[in-house]
Amino acid sequence: SKAIIAAYPQLCESEGRGMIGFYPEAIEKMQELYRELCNMFPYSEYIHIGADESDIMDWNKCEKSVQHGRELGIKKEEILPYFWPDWHTVERYFAHFINKMAETIVEMGRKPVVWEGFTKEVNEYITKDVTVMVFENFYQTPTSLIKNGFDIINCSWRPTYVVVPKYHWDKDECYKWDV
Repeated sequence: SKAIIAAYPQLCESEGRGMIGFYPEAIEKMQELYRELCNMFPYSEYIHIGADESDIMDWNKCEKSVQHGRELGIKKEEILPYFWPDWHTVERYFAHFINKMAETIVEMGRKPVVWEGFTKEVNEYITKDVTVMVFENFYQTPTSLIKNGFDIINCSWRPTYVVVPKYHWDKDECYKWDV
């Protein structure tokens, strides 16, 4: 997000904190970016949307984003006692955002992939065209995703997540791992 925000700071949420906005101009710019990405990699069957490690709660602090949510019929009253107040509202925004990016990738003849980063409360709002890469089961389990119609790729944190220096599993543990 940092590169696109540097080029288009008007698309940023929360005074430049690094979150792409949830309103038509920002969504359209991201769709343009994914079209360009598809064109850059003409032989890639899958295009990864990302859709993780985003501070989506910032969308609820932005009047343009909240207004766009209202226009889509997502009311701020949709509150579940989840992690934070209004979590379900921004989860619905997130589902819409994922769908718009997935729609663009499908239109380009590709298959969209996302990280496991949405809760089961919004499964019904997310297109089943996306394949979900499950890595930590924080939001929901692989079984939940499969039962709700998603194809998944198991990217289990332990023992396969090796990019964080403080975690290390020895080779014997990795070899014994069973999906």
